[in-house]
Amino acid sequence: MVIVALETVNSHYMKEVLKQQHFIRGVVLDILGEVREIRQNKNTLDAANQDNRESVLNKFDLPLNTNEDLQNFEVFLSNNEDFTNAVIQISKLGGRDTTDFTRRSLNMLISNQLASSFSWYGRKKKNVFKDTLLAKLIIAAAEKAIKTNTNRDTEVAIQTWLRRAEERRQSQLRKENRLNG
Repeated sequence: MVIVALETVNSHYMKEVLKQQHFIRGVVLDILGEVREIRQNKNTLDAANQDNRESVLNKFDLPLNTNEDLQNFEVFLSNNEDFTNAVIQISKLGGRDTTDFTRRSLNMLISNQLASSFSWYGRKKKNVFKDTLLAKLIIAAAEKAIKTNTNRDTEVAIQTWLRRAEERRQSQLRKENRLNG
């Protein structure tokens, strides 16, 4: 009799466990469906945002060659959404470290000819670079791309790159003369 009572209790207990298991399975399947839907929506939004980001810098003939080009780019960057999209796009250029990232970014954005008219603080009768939105763009993108980066690291890398702009421009001219001459 005790055995029959135990079997009845076990049977009742097993039925209750199976009911709860079935309920939990249903909830998990509902959640899985919602996760799939969220992923699909996210992928759709990411694709749309990627198209938008890719077009951000395609609006300009890069690298920038003249002060007028730079002024137009600065006006573009003054819009917060455009600035943010540009930061995201530039940060994807990557690099081994802050110096490499900064070099890659600046080479893409500004010509050696235009860069040679700038210094970080505007010394030697050059234009001030540190106050430009382009400088802020590079610093923000480096911060996003290189996790161990500090603003000072990026500033030093920009200063070095600007300091060497005239040398790179002269080297580029010599190379072009050899090819044309």
